[in-house]
Amino acid sequence: MDDDELLAQIGDLGAAINASRDENLDPGLQNLAGSAAEAAADQLADEHNRRR
Repeated sequence: MDDDELLAQIGDLGAAINASRDENLDPGLQNLAGSAAEAAADQLADEHNRRR
């Protein structure tokens, strides 16, 4: 993963976290966004560990 892809992943993570906390969204969508945030965080952690 290059730096541009990494920055895109970080942006996606932020959007997913915000959506998961948005009380105006359907609870099902909030849960889906929360799952997406967890998956994105795992991918970022894996990438961080690879770069070490």
